Amino acid sequence: PSDSIESAAAPTLDDSRWEAVRVPHTWERRDSRTYRRAWYRTRFASPWAATDGRVFLGFDGAATIADVYLNGHLLGQHRGAYTRFVFDVTDHLAESGRDNVLAVRVSNDPSETTDCLPSGTEKALYRVYGGLYRKVWLLRTGLIHVDPTDHGGSGVTFRTSSVDAGSARYSAAVQLRSRATAPRDVTVRAVVVDSSGRRSDSQAVERRLESLATTTVTLEGTVANPRLWGPGHPELYDLHVELWLGDRIADRVSQKVGFRDFRLRAGRFLLNGQPILIRGVGKHQETETAASAISDGDIEEDFANLADLGVSMVRLAHYPHAPLAYDLADRLGILV
Repeated sequence: PSDSIESAAAPTLDDSRWEAVRVPHTWERRDSRTYRRAWYRTRFASPWAATDGRVFLGFDGAATIADVYLNGHLLGQHRGAYTRFVFDVTDHLAESGRDNVLAVRVSNDPSETTDCLPSGTEKALYRVYGGLYRKVWLLRTGLIHVDPTDHGGSGVTFRTSSVDAGSARYSAAVQLRSRATAPRDVTVRAVVVDSSGRRSDSQAVERRLESLATTTVTLEGTVANPRLWGPGHPELYDLHVELWLGDRIADRVSQKVGFRDFRLRAGRFLLNGQPILIRGVGKHQETETAASAISDGDIEEDFANLADLGVSMVRLAHYPHAPLAYDLADRLGILV
């Protein structure tokens, strides 16, 4: 990175003398405060041959303001250090086999981040380390696909209701995106599979998707006799959402889901109808050696230690953590 260049977006810029770093990365240290701005640059060959699909560039987090350029084109800006953001980069990719130049300007200067949490230039509630401190990734889809640009999510929002030992109702809202030049008839299917591989429910909806359009399709279903999630028995299901064009699958998104009911009654917290004592810890996304630029291994080690402590809850202070943290909590039976 470098903070001494006004604009490092130009592909022809000579960066041969820049410091080489690996992402996740922060320019700060836990024992010193060095707010500043920095540029990151990297080159990569287009990983796919010419295609009629779309290619997306995603960031799991950048602190705190990120201006992203590909081959000199400004893709956009993201403000806020802790949430995922995604760009459709198809129209700015170099031809297959040729190098692309990705340049990202990241600012952690308090004078530029007063509208970002924690806000203000006075004493802050917690430390925000600057840099590309989470993963950066590429994704390829077809022209018609589940939309990964929906706030950087998977494009599938899963909700549950009326959960008890007899049944669990759910809904899966699927955001679809078409960059095809003609309308297409599509079928969206949602399949829920338990941990033993048994199909617990399946739903399908047919829609006409207009050209160059984005729309949301919601599927609703019921799982009979669900295996309820909780500490000590973290039962999870696989949700498979498939987008069909005729007799072929055009896209597929899979994620872990669970069923549980929680409520407060007479001053007590009930999980699946039973009182539970919530005991846990608060956790920031940092280590003694890496500050906020933690690896998957760091996160896995932390959650293994939490499980070893026997906690039933973790408070992820004070912001959205990496997606892996929530996945591990689900798998280990830890409330968040």
